[in-house]
Amino acid sequence: MPNSFLTTLVVDFKLIKVLDFEDSPIKHLPERVGNLFRLHYLSVKNTKINALPKSLGKLLNLETLNLKCSLVTELPLEIKNLKKLRYLAAYSSSLNRNYEGDVKIHAGFSSLMELQRLILVEVDFKELKELTKLRQLRKLGIRLTNGNKKDLCACIGNLEKLVSLTILLTSREEILDIESISPPHGLQRLYLTGNMKKLPYWIFKLEYIVRIGLDLSGLTDDPMIVLQGLPNLLELRLCETCHGEQLHFKEGWFPKLKILLLVDFKEVELMIIDKGAKPNLEELLIGPYPRLKEIPIGIEHLRNLRILKFCLMLKEICYMIKDKKWKKVTQHIPEVRVTFKKEGELFHVTTKYFLSLSPVNFEQFIEKWV
Repeated sequence: MPNSFLTTLVVDFKLIKVLDFEDSPIKHLPERVGNLFRLHYLSVKNTKINALPKSLGKLLNLETLNLKCSLVTELPLEIKNLKKLRYLAAYSSSLNRNYEGDVKIHAGFSSLMELQRLILVEVDFKELKELTKLRQLRKLGIRLTNGNKKDLCACIGNLEKLVSLTILLTSREEILDIESISPPHGLQRLYLTGNMKKLPYWIFKLEYIVRIGLDLSGLTDDPMIVLQGLPNLLELRLCETCHGEQLHFKEGWFPKLKILLLVDFKEVELMIIDKGAKPNLEELLIGPYPRLKEIPIGIEHLRNLRILKFCLMLKEICYMIKDKKWKKVTQHIPEVRVTFKKEGELFHVTTKYFLSLSPVNFEQFIEKWV
């Protein structure tokens, strides 16, 4: 895509309302993009763009700015002029974590009174105070770099329309103290990263919560024991939150759960699934579990399971496939897949492919890729 095309676009198509560059090879936006005064939607998702022109502040009709998986790390100061902006997203997702990356936002953004979605911005105590003024926010994601519990709790308590909340710290070792937060009654999604000894009591009172993601260090209790009773939970993501050798799902646990991601449980050697546990589960991702060598006991009880993924577990899945019970207990699952890395590149292989190989070819494959 030549630069001349972008220049022509912003010069000759002045009435354009939507610009969606997702997945395109562009590396910059022309400065004159600010002349597209009717622009409502701008997406540079998954591009190589690393900076936004200051003229962006002239797009007074812009409602959506999508920077997901781009290289943008800082928003121009002029962003505060976009009074009609409703959606601002800048983050990248990863195989293992809920969110990665964030952008720096400058003071003055509290003028964006129509903003409904703001994910993922880096904030300190000054920006927290500005956030309290954005009363229309429904989805908020922040990485807290310098703030205290009082500021954070006051901010969240004022945002009564929130249905999705993400709070990340700069590392999993920093203390995340949110016990005194009064979350919005209608909160549906919650993602947390940091260090805490115990889950806040108010999580168990979120009757409308459907998605939870926890990337927490320091927990002394298994969070699944307490989360399993949430009546409407549909999706659960846990990263490095289990430190025992056995992972046991008991009858009646997670009655409505459909998606379960259990990442980086380094100590787990055995997984047990009782009949009647997670009866509606459709997708299960586990791994890496370097000590897990046996097929999860009771996997055959998950009759609605459609996708089973073993993440970064090529060596471990080889032990399981060699077990005579493998075909019998997994035959009801349409897709069983393993991901693995080689020289930094990620590969995906179905276990059906493994089973199609002769014993000699199977061993050659493992020798090449492990």
